Amino acid sequence: GGILYKLSVIEKLAAPKTITPRQKQVLKTALELGYYYNPKRISTEDLSKQVGLSTSTLSKTLRIAERKIISAYSETVKSIGITNRARAMPKIST
Repeated sequence: GGILYKLSVIEKLAAPKTITPRQKQVLKTALELGYYYNPKRISTEDLSKQVGLSTSTLSKTLRIAERKIISAYSETVKSIGITNRARAMPKIST
């Protein structure tokens, strides 16, 4: 099986208004089509066609959304004082 990942996890990690609706949709599509698998199941070029963006705009959109989510996650971890990374990480089924 693959990684089961729900967009709700993204919403929990990022403040509700941190990522835009477009960023959320692009991330959701990327997750669903296997962009974050290793190896990727879809190329950046093919994903860009799926979401109707140029490859450079897609890359920028993903990078900005990822940065926002990671920053929000980092701030959440700091604010609740989690020092053990294993406890801080969301559970992802494999």
